[in-house]
Amino acid sequence: MKRVALCAGLGAILLAAVLLIGLGCSNESATGPETGVSPAVNQAVTTVLSDLEFTDGYPWGVWQDDFEDYEVGSFPSTWIADGNTATSYVDDYVSFDGDQSLRLYGIPYATWAGCAYKALNVSPPFEIRVAVYNGSEAIGGPYPDRGSIGLLAGTHWSAPERTLLFFTKDGKITVADWEVLGDYNTEEWYHIRIRYERPNETEVSLRYWINNRCVGSQLVPASSHENDFTHLELLSLEGSAWFDAVEVCSRP
Repeated sequence: MKRVALCAGLGAILLAAVLLIGLGCSNESATGPETGVSPAVNQAVTTVLSDLEFTDGYPWGVWQDDFEDYEVGSFPSTWIADGNTATSYVDDYVSFDGDQSLRLYGIPYATWAGCAYKALNVSPPFEIRVAVYNGSEAIGGPYPDRGSIGLLAGTHWSAPERTLLFFTKDGKITVADWEVLGDYNTEEWYHIRIRYERPNETEVSLRYWINNRCVGSQLVPASSHENDFTHLELLSLEGSAWFDAVEVCSRP
């Protein structure tokens, strides 16, 4: 699927064989030891928010943002807005950590997503950690999905991207080749952790945790733009999605 208009789609579907298994995941959770064995892929995600507090001051941190230092109703000054900026802003309606979060809004049944980008300022291997809360609006346009996390080669919707994970209309947490990591409910927080590595010039290794539990890993072909990704990309393709406790960290 290719994104058209402003942030409407999800980037090209990965070609070639993909390994997606519930193996190879670190035993270290986002904020401490994992509490159980990694579940099989497609197992329903259990919402376990204990031990998922915002990890202030961890030694490998590059940057973090819990959106507490911005005025409610404004767009966060350290982020770049794109797409539907009119109804994307710092909100105090729901939060994962503290009192505020970033609300992005994509126009339902349209190709007008809410987009936010921030410079990664890190080289692989690194981890992205972000809490996501999806709204329950009816959606069903050309790209009927909700929140999305990705990498962007630049600061405009037309730049090459690698979609890492997105929340589908039918309640699935999915990676870019449409493999399912688990189920989700709207109006609930999910803490996502993604580890991005480059084992060699031709491959990318991705590992996924949801709510402190490892749910799968991928070994995928590197794209022609793999060395060009400079920004974290948060999207709400249709409807509202809130993002909080965003962290980028360098993990050797």
